[in-house]
Amino acid sequence: MGGPPQGIDPIAIAATVCGALGLFLCWCSCLGFPLSIAGVGLGIFGMVRAGKPDAHPTSKILSIVGIALGGIDLIIAIIGLFMGLGANILNSVQHM
Repeated sequence: MGGPPQGIDPIAIAATVCGALGLFLCWCSCLGFPLSIAGVGLGIFGMVRAGKPDAHPTSKILSIVGIALGGIDLIIAIIGLFMGLGANILNSVQHM
């Protein structure tokens, strides 16, 4: 069996921070997009590490939050991309 619970996993904390910063900076694709991908990736890695018997229970919660925030930011980025493409196409059609 595992020992007593260890401290909160730094990977889970990093996932939450990256997801939150990515969501906050989603208007700037050069910063928000990589941070959201990092939040999702670190969150998945944190979930794997949180599955160990001696893992701190909060680590799993923070990993889930990082995945959720990063996923929301990715959805916002995809919607923004399609809106920008649509506006660009509409603008080019109007100038024909």
